[in-house]
Amino acid sequence: MCITMKKLAIFLSSALVLTACGGGSNNQTVSPIGSPNDQIDCNDQTQVNQSWYDFLTNNYLWPDELKSDINPADYSSTAAFLNAFRSDNDEYSFVLPTEQWQARTQGNVFGYGMSLDYSEANDYIRVIFVFKDSGAELGGLARGSRITEIGDNSASDIISWAKSGDARFNQVFGPDTEGHQINIKWLSPNDTEHTASITKGSINANTVMATTSIDTNIGKVGYLSFQHGFNQPSAKELDVAFTTLRQANVSELILDLRYNGGGRVDISGRLAAYIAGQQTKDQVYLNYIYNNTVQQSIIGEYGQDALVRRFDDASLFDPELGASNFATIYNNALNLNRVVILTSAATCSASELVINGLAPYIDVVTIGSTTCGKPAGMVPTPMCDETMVALNFQTTNADNFGDYFQGIAPNCTVSDETVKDDWASLNDTAYATAISYLEQGSCPVTAASQGYRPLQSTQGLAY
Repeated sequence: MCITMKKLAIFLSSALVLTACGGGSNNQTVSPIGSPNDQIDCNDQTQVNQSWYDFLTNNYLWPDELKSDINPADYSSTAAFLNAFRSDNDEYSFVLPTEQWQARTQGNVFGYGMSLDYSEANDYIRVIFVFKDSGAELGGLARGSRITEIGDNSASDIISWAKSGDARFNQVFGPDTEGHQINIKWLSPNDTEHTASITKGSINANTVMATTSIDTNIGKVGYLSFQHGFNQPSAKELDVAFTTLRQANVSELILDLRYNGGGRVDISGRLAAYIAGQQTKDQVYLNYIYNNTVQQSIIGEYGQDALVRRFDDASLFDPELGASNFATIYNNALNLNRVVILTSAATCSASELVINGLAPYIDVVTIGSTTCGKPAGMVPTPMCDETMVALNFQTTNADNFGDYFQGIAPNCTVSDETVKDDWASLNDTAYATAISYLEQGSCPVTAASQGYRPLQSTQGLAY
């Protein structure tokens, strides 16, 4: 089939992956047919490319769209081969050194720990968020800060270099050396000027950025900012976050996924279960769809139910996460009949899976801008110290719906997505719109037609 995927504005380091990982004993992780032939000389790139050629021919989601006439010997790296071989409609498949892939899924990053937006203005760089205990946070930077200088470079010069691809941009943040420092000048949301020296280093990146609640005229509304992936540590973070929300006795929830590019299926299922609670217990969360050959092989060997993931331990619980099982999740769940989710073009993959997976069970209201449009995912496959993360499957929800390759359009479109302040601030237009929607029952008249669209070339974490 031919599917047109629109271009995604992403964070450069986001894990834009829906991965079939984790699980219990009931055939939880169903692998594609076979594995690449690893009985090869890993120093011979032609052999490596040929092995991946054979593997993808059998296991790629859209095998008919692969460039079957290419010569694997013509490419000097696996990445170059994959880029040439994959479907023209596939912007997502990639390959990484296995060590780097493992670090990514474990939530380990290296840098100053701040996500930056260079596209908002010409004279400052906006801080989208910072990681806990990172050099950026310890230096005093926070969501909403406006950087005006880095070292001896003005923000206007840095922005110009970033947009033009000038080599000087790569020198701004210094070498990837533990302990390297840069001097930064910035303005806080109240226009107070600050300067600090921040340090580059290894970071255990948190995905829960904020958990809080607010009293409104319809009761207590909870807020959860969940960004930068559905990674291994996310499971425990969500356990803590929902314990906090449960103890606060919230009757509504605003879930902020505006900067979450996706990750593990099982983590997304845990998040959905925490929100909807008992009404999802043992029910279908998603159905996997592979290419016809893989699909029939799985059904023949394991049965049709092997393609179904339910809200239970057998389908979505991975004991290696060290987090709550589903019995505990349901004891601490919010049991909501509605959730409001903040979205953007960077809301992708597993984030969209939460939206689509909850839709058959509760009212899901999205506020912001259209999501990226990726109801497809990957089974990460290692060979020769590299991990291929190529599109292997599509998903549908309990109603068998999964056709959102054009993205999930918001119920209330927000035109102003400028990051003006920290999380859960009424200065945040999307958050304020969500509160207004919950109190008034409709989209405010200020909602307009254009949402958050960061530039792909200049949007990401500064490492």
